[in-house]
Amino acid sequence: MLYLILVESGLELIPSLISNEIIIKKSIKKFGNIGKILDISYHRRAMYKLENYYKRGRPDIIHNFMIDTQSSILNHWGLLRTFIHTYQDAIFEVNPLMRPPKDYLRFKGLMFELLTQNVLKTPLEKTIIKNTFYDEKYNFEENQQKISKDKKDYFKPILFARSILEKRKKIKSDGPPFDFLDINHFINNNELILMRRMKMNLRKLISYLNTKYIIKFTSKGNLISHLKIFKEYKLEDDIIAIVGGFQSGYFSNSIKSISGKEISIFPIGLESNIVVNRILINYENFIIENLI
Repeated sequence: MLYLILVESGLELIPSLISNEIIIKKSIKKFGNIGKILDISYHRRAMYKLENYYKRGRPDIIHNFMIDTQSSILNHWGLLRTFIHTYQDAIFEVNPLMRPPKDYLRFKGLMFELLTQNVLKTPLEKTIIKNTFYDEKYNFEENQQKISKDKKDYFKPILFARSILEKRKKIKSDGPPFDFLDINHFINNNELILMRRMKMNLRKLISYLNTKYIIKFTSKGNLISHLKIFKEYKLEDDIIAIVGGFQSGYFSNSIKSISGKEISIFPIGLESNIVVNRILINYENFIIENLI
């Protein structure tokens, strides 16, 4: 299982310190609620007054992150959980069934709802989960007998994920959060929770996940090939991968103080979406090499 956390992300409402700036008022007048989300593309001149402004106001980075992760093969297999950590140390968990809109303005509209209500939800009957790890009506074991070998192999990761869920259901423990593997964790009053704020900060989340292995991706880390990221791990290992969600700068001291391995996959800094895609692809290959 891979737990992927985008840390110190620039997702927040307009801070009161700059709320009366002319450029802010124009943005809100033009875009409505969407304009109330801090965005350096529109608010740069006002943001210079903010501490660490270069790390803030980048909801587009989160948008790219969610498009890449939520549509990934790894997510369809049921072997990925994603979390958004913000500059203000808030944590948002993402339902594996969440499919963010491709349109950026629509996405920002959802983020405004999330920031003001702490939750995104939809009627359960509108949810489409066919032929994924979460489709309880689809019997992958039975259908393996009816399909060609090449397709059969690609059911193995889903069967592996289901075996993990069944094993963990039998274990009574406070952590790691086995219910993250069960889609019922995101169902409440016949509604499907797509995203919600967790009542914990980053340190508590990492403690709650209770994994042995933590990898922090930073340009200041030990340089290794992206092809070797997961070479030393076993299939049953749970791994936390931490990637910066800001446009420039480095991890804050609070992130640096989190124990774990720091690695770099390229001699110079890369954009977060490039790093995330290398993580996803190489973890998918890691699963395939060990199962198929």
